[in-house]
Amino acid sequence: MQDTKELPNLYVVDAQDWKGLFTLNQSFLSHFIFRGQSNYKWKLSTSLERHITTLHSDSSWKNNTHREYEKKMLQEFKWKYPIYEQHNIPKSKDDIEWLSIMQHYGVPTRMLDFSKSLYVAMFMAIDGCIEEYKNASIWMFNKNILTIHSYNSDKDRTQSYISDSDLREHCYKNANSVLAGEKTEQLLFLIEPKIGFERISRQQGIFVMPAKIDSPFEDILQKFCNIKTQQEIRLQELIGYSYRHSNPLDKIPIIKINLPFRYKYLITKSLEQMNITAEILY
Repeated sequence: MQDTKELPNLYVVDAQDWKGLFTLNQSFLSHFIFRGQSNYKWKLSTSLERHITTLHSDSSWKNNTHREYEKKMLQEFKWKYPIYEQHNIPKSKDDIEWLSIMQHYGVPTRMLDFSKSLYVAMFMAIDGCIEEYKNASIWMFNKNILTIHSYNSDKDRTQSYISDSDLREHCYKNANSVLAGEKTEQLLFLIEPKIGFERISRQQGIFVMPAKIDSPFEDILQKFCNIKTQQEIRLQELIGYSYRHSNPLDKIPIIKINLPFRYKYLITKSLEQMNITAEILY
């Protein structure tokens, strides 16, 4: 892997030697969040995006369909939720928390599920992979870039330095202002829900939310971080890089790791030894 300032924005790793994933530097991994997908050809798309695509033509992106769906589903969910839950009820204007709960219950939202654990994402990827797909994939997003970019985009910010916890809170507030219609920048927000659920806790869940809802997620990702600028590397190169640069900061925005289907059984058994199974996660 090259060590220059002009690094590709997306590294694609063909994990033929998949056991090497377990040797990646843990300090390096702590700066990323992870999403597993059963087919390496699938695009990154939100459940709301996929839901509306099945109901409408591509023109739905131009006529505010997604925002109208989100608004109506939010209103209906806020109205019905207190019937089933009497205690953990968010404030009415805390739409980020409402979307997080909706996501938990399977309602289509603009949020994309990630995990803080590479191994949970590995299980999610390989569990649903079938021979027809050939490869599953794990997407790794640098969470430093998500939060810092959101902070730097805020013209009203008053601090030149901000702690990690305050940075996440700042990101959370910015995301809420987006849902209130105050901002429309091409941003991606890292969302950590404040109300926890057992399944989210087990999966070490975290969300990525686009500021704009009237564009496909990958289009926003393209503008936020040019994923067409990519480089294929070997897993051993990534392992070596992880030990030379345990704190990648903004050096590597995105990594995509492809897992061959033929290793599904071996990967599943290895994760089972770590107590990462469908029984535990679901």
